[in-house]
Amino acid sequence: MGKDFEVNKSSKPQNYTRYTYITINTFSVRCEEELIEAIETATGAKKDSLCFIEVIVHKDDTSKELLEWGSRVSAANSRPPNPQ
Repeated sequence: MGKDFEVNKSSKPQNYTRYTYITINTFSVRCEEELIEAIETATGAKKDSLCFIEVIVHKDDTSKELLEWGSRVSAANSRPPNPQ
């Protein structure tokens, strides 16, 4: 989903894994098998650590609904804070 947000926010891809200094539980996955392994590790052996899983997909490999949802999230995130 991060990739979908990037398409809406900027033309340059973001490198989320550069933040590895804050966690030792970081994964970058490109296929289902890698995702399964990352989830198993994150919920098993390293369940007490903060975890980032970057899922890398082709920009056209997403549904219309997901792109629409990403646009809405992007718009909501760009609004000024609403103090309560």
